[in-house]
Amino acid sequence: MIAEKDFAGRQSVGKRKRQEDAYAFSDIPGDDGGPGMFVVITDGMGGHTSGEQASEIALESFVDAFHLVEATSTAVRFKSAVVAANQAIADALKESPELTGMGTTLLAAAVTPQGLEWLSVGDSPLYIWRAGTLTRLNADHSFRPMLLEMVESGELKHTDALRHPLKNLLRAALTGRRIDLIDQPKAPIELYEGDVVLAATDGIQTLRDEDICALMTRWAEADAGTLAGGLLQAVLDINYVKQDNTTVAIIKISSAGFAAH
Repeated sequence: MIAEKDFAGRQSVGKRKRQEDAYAFSDIPGDDGGPGMFVVITDGMGGHTSGEQASEIALESFVDAFHLVEATSTAVRFKSAVVAANQAIADALKESPELTGMGTTLLAAAVTPQGLEWLSVGDSPLYIWRAGTLTRLNADHSFRPMLLEMVESGELKHTDALRHPLKNLLRAALTGRRIDLIDQPKAPIELYEGDVVLAATDGIQTLRDEDICALMTRWAEADAGTLAGGLLQAVLDINYVKQDNTTVAIIKISSAGFAAH
């Protein structure tokens, strides 16, 4: 796969003082159902610079552990890697107690001839765009889904849900302690030529899902770099006064060994 053409990433600091997101693409060895590739996105949290450090520590530890662990499947490598990333944060906290309170979300998505696999902790969304339809694949480990359920049941007004103090709180993150929730599919999802995988941090949710879908449909034939840049620019054009850091990563599925026929 070719950088910028088949896969690409873009970032913005938004209205924040520093960038606390981090991301990386990496190859998957051929003996693990490959060749293939995966992307990892982390979204740090914590005061001062600790969120930035948490995201970088988790990202580097995850990628390193993925390649070092002796396993025969991407799923097992992902699980071992997230444990290693969480332990790396725990080790950093022991060495630097002033970083107490830091943590990060983590989303990893892999594309191989077997299909699409992922592991996520936190609220960073993973989407697939297919033939004009956008679908979120992973679980949202914030309190947003619970608030939406309350709105649908009539327990809470929609306007109150938008202002609710729990709206942006996480139910799971990498903090060096036990990971409360991990979302990971039991089997890969089959991919087809023309599919587009979108991994992002929650800053992208300034856009509605229907807006994301419309943009991806409009640029369906564009290269990955153009699509990633266009999505990020659409977020910035809204000019939301509390815009969070935003990271957008795109993997376009061609017939070159990744798409089912």
